[in-house]
Amino acid sequence: MNQVQRATLSLFLLMVSLFCSISRADQVVLKNGRTMDCIILAEKADHVEISLGTGSMNIPRNQIKQLIRTKSRKNTTAPSLKGNILSEQHAPAEYADLAAEFRVLMNRRNTAYDAQYMTNYYTKEIRKLNNKIKKLQNEASLLNAQLSEKRGEVAAIQVPDQPPRKNKDARIYNQKITERNQLKLEADVLYSQIPPLIQDQQTALQKIVTLQNKQKTLATPIGKYLKDLAVFSSAYKQVKSTQSSPADSKSKEFFSKIDRLLTQFETEMNVVSIPATSKGHHTVVRALVNGSATGDFIFDTGASIMTISESFAKQLGLNLENLAGITAIVADGREVKARSATLSQVTVGSATVDQVEVLVMPSKPNAHADGLLGMSFLKHFSVNINGASGEIELTRFHNE
Repeated sequence: MNQVQRATLSLFLLMVSLFCSISRADQVVLKNGRTMDCIILAEKADHVEISLGTGSMNIPRNQIKQLIRTKSRKNTTAPSLKGNILSEQHAPAEYADLAAEFRVLMNRRNTAYDAQYMTNYYTKEIRKLNNKIKKLQNEASLLNAQLSEKRGEVAAIQVPDQPPRKNKDARIYNQKITERNQLKLEADVLYSQIPPLIQDQQTALQKIVTLQNKQKTLATPIGKYLKDLAVFSSAYKQVKSTQSSPADSKSKEFFSKIDRLLTQFETEMNVVSIPATSKGHHTVVRALVNGSATGDFIFDTGASIMTISESFAKQLGLNLENLAGITAIVADGREVKARSATLSQVTVGSATVDQVEVLVMPSKPNAHADGLLGMSFLKHFSVNINGASGEIELTRFHNE
């Protein structure tokens, strides 16, 4: 099974997992203390293949402490997780709800981890396909140049409409006819090589669109996890601040385990601080688009999609005639004609997102900006704006 087939299977497994409780899932207990709720797909001599909900991954055997299957299947190692302090049965009674919320968070973290893994994989595949398209375009351009040159050579051979009667002239005539026919044959060979290259380009473009659509679905569990992690961390701090130091060992173990796992989760976060300036009533940030053009964009979490102006699109070299036209509704309720596109890359500070959907608008949102930095970029992050300094923090779950 190849990676794309695995991704298709894993998306199906995600839908199945939405209707299954955590207790019904298989579990992999790692030596670092983490417990992964998953579906065990296969056990190999050196690794175990599992699905976390949106894709499959392999875990080396030397990192695994224990494999636990559902009740319908036999556990592969012992002992069981009877002592898991975060389990429904063994969490302290007064913190049962908190334990349940944390188990949900762990499950979403695992799903986000896997979603990011597949997102990274799709990004690499898209880059490979884009490189392939560039190579095919170069080959087609070279063939077209050779074909044009060959046709010029054919046109340069002047041959009378009727063959001459003199033997000497007839011999020269026949030589020219032979040479011209040979050049035509070579031109036909060159011409026949171009359509397959164009077809390969179209096939690669179709694959890119398919992978981009898959990436769109993967952004949802990642964004959900980031939001839930922030909510849980805030609520957890409040619980701890209102509780006196737990006297019993069970509660101590409970809080200690959550503290340890939250610390691990925090190390998995990539926090980027981006500078922003106030222009009028708007917060504006600088963004590098497609690695070629830099513009000012209004930071707008209320915009469902990033926008760029037509003038900025022309700086990027986008051919507006080739973009699909749509009707967009702007903030004041007006309907405007726009065009849909996908940017290969958008970078704000050190935060980079590949394959960002945008709308090309006929005009700028205002005189200070080239567009809006909306949720098609920001959905990949947890956003925090410091009201005092105006500094923006973008927190992203990473899994390279």
